[in-house]
Amino acid sequence: MFRQSLIVSLLFPLLFSCTLFAETLSMSCAQTLPVKAKTFNLGSATISCRLLEARRGELYSRIDHLSDTGEIDGAELATRLLVLDSQMAAEQSKKNWTGAVNLITGNALATIGLASCVPTNAGGCLLAVVGKVLAFVGVLEAVGSDADKAKVTGEWRAQVQKIRKDVENKKSAAKLIRDRMIAEFSTACEEVRKNCL
Repeated sequence: MFRQSLIVSLLFPLLFSCTLFAETLSMSCAQTLPVKAKTFNLGSATISCRLLEARRGELYSRIDHLSDTGEIDGAELATRLLVLDSQMAAEQSKKNWTGAVNLITGNALATIGLASCVPTNAGGCLLAVVGKVLAFVGVLEAVGSDADKAKVTGEWRAQVQKIRKDVENKKSAAKLIRDRMIAEFSTACEEVRKNCL
């Protein structure tokens, strides 16, 4: 009896979370997809199916855990972006492009996307940022000179700094932002299915 109770108590939060999120986002979007080595347009950038797929699961998880009550505090997001920018600056100074790429996790994408959506909640806020960030990662992974990679990294850091400045004194209703992120993640999922399989 105790063992069954323990199993139920451990699984219930997971099942509840999946059931709750499934009402607004297809669970098929949580599954890893067998993408091909192709590119497609997301937001205003051309990105690699492989780069998005490698980060999509973590992005899903981060969106799943967004609260739909209260407010999202821009100051906290600004602090996270400052840390990410500092880490990127360190990798840039060492010309460690692999380290720079490894900083761009699904969690980092979610943080940058969330920070870009909080000030305005404008349509396309998540997709535009994800597209630009993954295009940046694609440049870092491509064969090219350190000078080109340093230039692109500097441009990317300037964008992150702008997003940080725009969000640092803002607050937004958590439900509005969560709904926006879910809608745009669903769009990204459909784009992957349409362009990458």
